[in-house]
Amino acid sequence: MAQLATNLPPDAPVPADQRVEPTRGALSNIAAMVPGLAIMIGTLFALRTWVEPWMKDAVVFGQKGWLVQVLHLNYILLAIIAGMIFRNVIFGGRIPDWAEAGFRTTRLFIKSGVIMLGSLYTLQRLAKVGSVAIILIMSFVFGTVLFVMWFGKRVGMDRSMVGTMAAACGVCGVSAAIATSPSVRAKPSEVALAIATILGFGIMTMFISPMIGKALSMSDYQFGAWVGTGILNSGQVLATCLAFNPTFAPGTAVA
Repeated sequence: MAQLATNLPPDAPVPADQRVEPTRGALSNIAAMVPGLAIMIGTLFALRTWVEPWMKDAVVFGQKGWLVQVLHLNYILLAIIAGMIFRNVIFGGRIPDWAEAGFRTTRLFIKSGVIMLGSLYTLQRLAKVGSVAIILIMSFVFGTVLFVMWFGKRVGMDRSMVGTMAAACGVCGVSAAIATSPSVRAKPSEVALAIATILGFGIMTMFISPMIGKALSMSDYQFGAWVGTGILNSGQVLATCLAFNPTFAPGTAVA
């Protein structure tokens, strides 16, 4: 690269693939996160402090609190909607560089939240629900894989597509699709379709499932077991359970 650079005129711009980006220090990385984090925290604070209480008192179709009682909207679902608006409307489909580092921390928060949820459990409580959980998991995983393989063959899908979708739907979504794709020789387009299917239906069910759960008078235990096996992305499962009952405590849907 140095040899190529010496052959360029002094005032010529360096091609993008030959540029050496400076390495940022820890303080610079933290500072880069601040703008995006400030937007996320500020938006969540506004939704929790002002918007959600307003919805509980707002009169829609002649009914006070219709947005909460019928649509079951709360600050969790509102935050998801706000994120969609930021990404697709305000930012025009691409997060700007100044906010990208802060927005990317959402993955860290989601994974950390999943880990910290383990503090709600005790070994005795896990042992109590263990047999039921094992039956649910085994039935769901193998039942889904067999159904997807049967359905894919019936509609004439390629075997590689069937294998990718069966793993994605039966095991753990995006990670399973990516891990399985080399062994079934799936095309990049087939992997992309599997990922889009998983995440697309996950987003849809985040809004529909709480309404169904409330309409069927599901308990927190029933709702958590239902969406925990039905939704394949851990972040979407957490959001859906918190939309059903926005409480972190033993015995709630998120637990």
